[in-house]
Order: sequence, then C-alpha cells, then structure tokens
Amino acid sequence: MKNSYTLFGIIALIAVIIFLMTACPNDSEDNGGNGGSGSGVLGSTLNLSGQVYTYNVVNEQHVFERFNGNRTVSAVIWTNNGIVDIGGSGEIVNGQLSFSIDTPNELFHPFGWYDFNNINISPIETQGYTLDLVTNDGELFRHINTPTTYEFVRYIYVDRDATYSADITGEGTYIINAFTIYLSAGWNVIHQRGLHTGSINDGTWTYSVSVSNPSNLRWVYF
Repeated sequence: MKNSYTLFGIIALIAVIIFLMTACPNDSEDNGGNGGSGSGVLGSTLNLSGQVYTYNVVNEQHVFERFNGNRTVSAVIWTNNGIVDIGGSGEIVNGQLSFSIDTPNELFHPFGWYDFNNINISPIETQGYTLDLVTNDGELFRHINTPTTYEFVRYIYVDRDATYSADITGEGTYIINAFTIYLSAGWNVIHQRGLHTGSINDGTWTYSVSVSNPSNLRWVYF
C-alpha cells in the first residue's frame, strides 16, 4: 500500500477546480444526464456514463460545448515516476462516456483529499482511493456552476464502512464548513456544493460536503 498521492497530482486538481469555479456555463446546453441517481452509495462496482463537454473562450468567458470525439479513458494515480493505471476500463465514443471499475488495484491512506483541515478517518486502518479519470491528452471532471453556485463530485472507494470528518477549512473568500460523513464499503460519491455571497469581485465561496449523487452535473473534458 502507498501512503498518499504526490503533490503534483494534488496541485493539478486544485488548478482544475479554481478554473471551473470561474468559468461561465453555456446555459443553452443541457447537462447530459451523467448517471447521477441521488444516492451517494454506489456499491462494489462504479459505472459512469454521460455526455462529455469541452470549453472554449468566447468574449473572455468560458463556454461549455458538447464533445463529439473518441478517447480511451483510464483511472490513474499520480506518482513521482509518472501516471500509473489503477484498474477499470472505459472510453468516450462520439462524446459519450462509458467507464467501469470494481476494486482499485491499489488503495491508500489517506485517500487523496487535499483541502480539509484536521481530517479524521475512523477506523484509522481504512484504505481508499479517489477516482482520477484521464485520457491520453486530458482529464475528466464532473461539475456544474452558475454565477452564485459551484458543485462538483469526487468518487471515493473505501475498503470498509468508515467515518470521515474535518474542521472548518479556509477563510476570507473560500470556506469549507466542518462536516462528518459516513462512507460505505465500496464506492461513494462525495458532493461539494459552494454558494457565493457578496460582490462578484470580492465575495465569499462557502462549501458544504455530503454523500450524494446529483443528476444535474456534467462531465467536463479539459
């Protein structure tokens, strides 16, 4: 078992989230389904599907558009020696994602979350993996945003029932409220929902964390 993901992978994910928080969606596009069911407990096999989107910069705003291409999709970890496949198989065909994975080839403690304060995992022996989907030239991330809300999910595998908690994190313009969530053995969907208050330029994003699988999020390929 490995102890953690590398700093490189963590920094890459932070950059993606910051970019998507500031992007403006093209509301004329539908959200593509994406397999959300409401329940955040998915069992021993994770099956993902849905329309994939890309983005373009139009009049200094980021507009999401349907992706119609084909790609092979892999679940990976980031290591000091590069990207390592973690198992599962999938593809994008004519813009439609299809991916499936059972138990990952390797599990970790902690399992890939990077932005919480005073994390506590119980039982302490819990091992897990946070899904990271890539192609040969990009990554896939499931989210949706409006000018005042931003939501995204992370797919988490744990090897036993576990409790995951953290204290309030951040200050000023970015705050994640304290939370306690309950993970079931197998795959879980962790939903982070941000609400923007104040002015556009200097307001505050406040996030809540829960185990749920909203159906209105979209797959973004970047």
